[in-house]
This record gives sequence, structure tokens and C-alpha cells, in this order.
Amino acid sequence: MIGGDDSVKYGSNVRVMTNDNTRYIFLFDEENQTLTAYDTIGLKTNSAFAQSYDMKYLMRFNFNAAAKVLDVALDNTTANAPVIYLLTTAGVHKVTMMDFLEDIVEPSA
Repeated sequence: MIGGDDSVKYGSNVRVMTNDNTRYIFLFDEENQTLTAYDTIGLKTNSAFAQSYDMKYLMRFNFNAAAKVLDVALDNTTANAPVIYLLTTAGVHKVTMMDFLEDIVEPSA
């Protein structure tokens, strides 16, 4: 990745999650216990931008230290209505990301 948001400091163990048929990219930072959501500009679902696109910051979850997030999985079947599963010390939690993103994301053309 070239450039990026230099105001955000990521840990040494960051996982990038996305699907071929979604415009969103998620970064899970295990060390800092955060999940950051990005939208792609030059939508990566458009074949003209599949390899080169900008990432627009949308939001970040900062997880509670009392229930450490051990692992994160992106449901590959939900496309532009992403669902993320969080495995924490307190159990598994399903997060429907559009509950948070729908008010801040412009619809695809």
C-alpha cells in the first residue's frame, strides 16, 4: 500500500479483510484492539479499479480491554452488506456493519 493515513498508528500484527465483490476494506489491528473500515474510491468492484484504488476512512471500533478480541472473520457471502464475526474472550459476536455504515456511505452508482 502506498501512502495511507499517517495520523493512525497501527501495530505490528494487522490483518486486511475484504471480498472480491465488496467495496469495503477492513483492517483488524490485534495489538491495538481496533477494527477500521474503509470505502474504496474508484470502487474496487469495478474492473477498471480492481488493482488500484484509494481508501477513504469511514470509521473505527476500539474494543473494550475487558473482552479481548482474539480473532475476526469477514463473512464472504454478504458482499456490500458486510457481516463481521468477532471471537472474544466473552464469546462470538456478529456485527452487521451496515448498521453503522449506512448513514455515512454514499450508495454505489
